[in-house]
Amino acid sequence: SLSALDYTATGAVTPPTYSAQQDRLMMLGMAGSEGVRSRPTSTTGELAVTTTGAANGSVNVAAGHVLIAAAAGQGAYYAYNDATTVVGPFAANSSGNPRIDVVVVRITEGATPATAFAILQGTPAASPTAPTVTKTTSTIEIALAQVTIQNGFTTTTTVGTLSSIADVRPRAFVTNAQVSA
Repeated sequence: SLSALDYTATGAVTPPTYSAQQDRLMMLGMAGSEGVRSRPTSTTGELAVTTTGAANGSVNVAAGHVLIAAAAGQGAYYAYNDATTVVGPFAANSSGNPRIDVVVVRITEGATPATAFAILQGTPAASPTAPTVTKTTSTIEIALAQVTIQNGFTTTTTVGTLSSIADVRPRAFVTNAQVSA
């Protein structure tokens, strides 16, 4: 239903109330698309996934903002990371084949809602494919990077050695200017 401010006879304003779903639908409608959003002070590096440079089997995720579309009809969630965060380690791979893991932002609904970075582990194969992100009413994910993990990778390997990072962050439109980031 359409809501608007309600002015009473005395001039007092009664603001409308909206459900969380209505708020999320409004957010997605105003933004236009899901993806990484640029801050006024930065147009690059938003939630970029890079090597830590350390022998810890992990990656860095840069500070940034993202709008994540929820399941159909549920709108979108806004999440931000205010400082570089170490994510990992990736699981060791001694399968004889490479695999593709995906670094995601995950929002979990329910009794204890949570937002976190996670690693979706792929299946080793001669020609591996990346796992699919989840979009249900209780778990919503958006991919930031695909990391190819070669055979022989361990939790003490530096990401970038026996592995490679591919940026897969979707880019949302910049508010007002409608120019892709």
